[in-house]
Amino acid sequence: MKNILIYFPYNQRTVEQQSVMEMLVQKGNKVHLLTLSKENALHQIVRKMGVAASASPVPGDGSFKHLFANASHLVKYCKENQIDVVLAHQQLCALPLIFASPRLKTVNYYIRHNTDEDYKQNRFKAYLLNRFINFWVKNIIAPSQAVYEFMIHKEHVNPVKIRRINYGYNFNQYPKPDPGMVDLIRNKFTCKLLILSIARLAPPKRHYLMFEAVKQLISNGVDVKMVCLGGGPLKNELAEWVEANKLGQNIFFEGVQPNVMDYLAAADLLLHLSETEASNSVVKESGLAKLPVIVCNDVGDFSDYIIDGENGFIVNKENPVTRSVEILLSCKDRKDELKKSGNNLFNTVTTGFDINNVAGLYDEILCNSKL
Repeated sequence: MKNILIYFPYNQRTVEQQSVMEMLVQKGNKVHLLTLSKENALHQIVRKMGVAASASPVPGDGSFKHLFANASHLVKYCKENQIDVVLAHQQLCALPLIFASPRLKTVNYYIRHNTDEDYKQNRFKAYLLNRFINFWVKNIIAPSQAVYEFMIHKEHVNPVKIRRINYGYNFNQYPKPDPGMVDLIRNKFTCKLLILSIARLAPPKRHYLMFEAVKQLISNGVDVKMVCLGGGPLKNELAEWVEANKLGQNIFFEGVQPNVMDYLAAADLLLHLSETEASNSVVKESGLAKLPVIVCNDVGDFSDYIIDGENGFIVNKENPVTRSVEILLSCKDRKDELKKSGNNLFNTVTTGFDINNVAGLYDEILCNSKL
């Protein structure tokens, strides 16, 4: 048995992380969750699984003051709870872990959750930050082949440092869609083709391209609406664009919603034209809801499990709009094809990303880890 700390930046429900914690508990380990954000839904959920969940008293806002304070708190927490292994997620947790490491007697892993998204926003900062983290951490987990190859070929990380472990899910943790809520959503956005987007309102997610696809569909006489779930820095800018292009009756911003599965069940298709991912969970949730998807090639792990025309649609990352419109025009009157694609995606996702597929890999890193 190991004392394992999941060191995580956020506090919202995340079935992927919940599934890992549940699996580790079921294997007889003592599992702890420590977040950089205040207690919220995630803490409540995992406590019911037997996880000791708490939040750092120091906000994780990225400042040097809070960075060193969180490093000190991490040291204190690990000593008091006799932690054996730390699994630190994303840069926000990797940094305090690095500064805490000289005072820790733990085996530490850094789980990298992105590829080049940081570089597209601030290339110089991303270069320095990732170079620093990659140099100082001893063990890295890459959740997709895209992350693994990006770190090796673009950031020149020694492959000996990196372990490949896919995301794993206990799909039973997802709530079943509420038929009443599904009907409410569908009636609220009455149309012939209801498109859904679930993504942070940020430049790499490329909402403008998705909106352009909707605009072209309308020009072709399609009765279409698009619902956008999520928040982010581009919220006001995107809303202004929609208003300026007179698409306020076709594109809707619903913010962050707790009942994502209801929206997935209500929609006809998920449109996701992001240009960068690690291993996107929303597309897998779409598969669980049997909702077909349009995604871009050479992004994250989409090409590893989505076969164009069979269990989803893959469009060219450099020019995704034209092909997306063609697909939507061809499918709008043939919902049976969309349904078949969604059913195939369900089978792919539920077999390929089950938590049991990665349980053995976690056993290996827990048993073979050395300081």
